[in-house]
Amino acid sequence: MDKFVFGVNDKKEIWWCNNEESNDDNNNVWTRVSDEEAEYFSDIIVHKGQIYALDLNSAIWWISLSELEIFQYGPSTPMDYYEFDDCKDKRLVEFCGELCIIHRFCKTFRVRRVDVERTTGFKVYKMNMELVEWVEVKSLGDNAFVMATDSCFSVVSSDYYGCLENAIYFTEEKDVNNVNVFKLGDGSVTNLVESSENCFHMFYPPFV
Repeated sequence: MDKFVFGVNDKKEIWWCNNEESNDDNNNVWTRVSDEEAEYFSDIIVHKGQIYALDLNSAIWWISLSELEIFQYGPSTPMDYYEFDDCKDKRLVEFCGELCIIHRFCKTFRVRRVDVERTTGFKVYKMNMELVEWVEVKSLGDNAFVMATDSCFSVVSSDYYGCLENAIYFTEEKDVNNVNVFKLGDGSVTNLVESSENCFHMFYPPFV
């Protein structure tokens, strides 16, 4: 964002710096952005020239570039998940010009006497501006989401050979050498077989 740089560190904190300013050691000075109600965040994004952050309670915050403070933007997304064990990850993504939130769900399975955590599904939400509430997106149409390690973005599936529409591509935290795909239509999760004919062969080694 012009002269400003924002980021979320591994402690889930948002920090910013002015890349036109530095201290005597020629290093950028970083300042933390937080609020009494929101200290930790899972993602940050630039959307239509504005900066938004997603906190760990699934609420979106707007960051003012003039004041460098945060203000809550609308209500939190629903968290009443009865069929899932854990909402493992939450991301922001721009989809068809709208700001959306992706929730990733995991369960722990016992495999050969070892607990293994696996992704079981995703839910996508967008803001209904008339009702001022988050509504679930049931279909991505001819689009797909790629949930990479440090970013999340959408693509038009028909632009990429072998890319499935209405799907989310991702890797498991402890199995980053394999790309998986979640089909939003039937809720299935399958492993993506590496192939030079598939557009996603570019993600081997896995996308980062």
